[in-house]
Amino acid sequence: MVGCFLMPNGQSVFPAVLFFRLIYATGASALSSIITALLSDYVVKADIGKGSGMFGLAAGFGAVISVFFLVGAIPSLICISNTYYLAAAISVLMIIASAGGLQTFSNFKASDDYAKPENVDNLFVLFCDGMKAARNKLIALAYMSALVSRGESVAISVFISLWVNRYYIEENMCNVTGTNGTFVQLDACNENLVNDEKYSCTDAFSRFAALSGTAQVAALTFAPVFGFLGDKFDPVKVVAGCSLLGTVSFALVGIISDPRDNIAFFVLMLWGISQIGMVVSSQFLIAKIMPNDIRGTVSGCFSIMGALGVIIYTYVGGVLFDEWYEGGPFVLASILSGVFFIICCIILIV
Repeated sequence: MVGCFLMPNGQSVFPAVLFFRLIYATGASALSSIITALLSDYVVKADIGKGSGMFGLAAGFGAVISVFFLVGAIPSLICISNTYYLAAAISVLMIIASAGGLQTFSNFKASDDYAKPENVDNLFVLFCDGMKAARNKLIALAYMSALVSRGESVAISVFISLWVNRYYIEENMCNVTGTNGTFVQLDACNENLVNDEKYSCTDAFSRFAALSGTAQVAALTFAPVFGFLGDKFDPVKVVAGCSLLGTVSFALVGIISDPRDNIAFFVLMLWGISQIGMVVSSQFLIAKIMPNDIRGTVSGCFSIMGALGVIIYTYVGGVLFDEWYEGGPFVLASILSGVFFIICCIILIV
């Protein structure tokens, strides 16, 4: 909430906007960590899969709202700065709802050792304990699933836009001549945007929104399905199935020669399904197996692995996109999912 509220007030990209963005990123990471811990606190073991599915449903709904409204129609109506304030207001509503809706007690109590102030304050000790928990092969598998699932999320949130935009530019479908250094003015608040692709290449932006929206709607639809499967079957088998789907679906990028083809919508639908499947299944896997006395620490390490996946995937995927070909990041997602699937099979067999 604080990060969104401060973002429009930055007078320069560095250090002001960067600092405000770091505040936002810190809050988002903390929220991701605590959600995993809350699943084990407030949802009984038999229904953790359904709880994870509802979490995925809510996340998918938020993504759909963002694609079609917060980065779609709303900025042109109320201007970009007010859109940040709107996001901050939504966060305030969620704070009020959480404060009134969450219980004031937990189903579990930390052990006496972890209740000691000296241990609680020593974040390095807690981090080490969280990593030591990976001696349990299922917790280690859950950590790896976080890395893979967040990597797949980057493919949809970052590289689809770059892929579509490059195609339209290379095929001379955008009027980009002379746009370097020029501004696009929004009538709502007289804000200037430098080379914004939404305006410099409207067709590419429309195609990206359609493809991304397809993936997000598919994720929204199938999130509860994977949650239900998580309660009915072995969670390791479910996460293995999701990784297999990711391996196959992201490899299908090779059959898309033109993002305008109808086959692109089918492939993007599979990407959305596999991505939400990995997110939901990794959530209920870690929630079902984390030790009660260090569940917060394990949840934090789980989120750290997810953040590490985002960093690695963004960098390596970007290099592949620039130096190899535009489908490189999606091939990387397929390879990572395939390796993870093999690891799941080994654990199931052993």
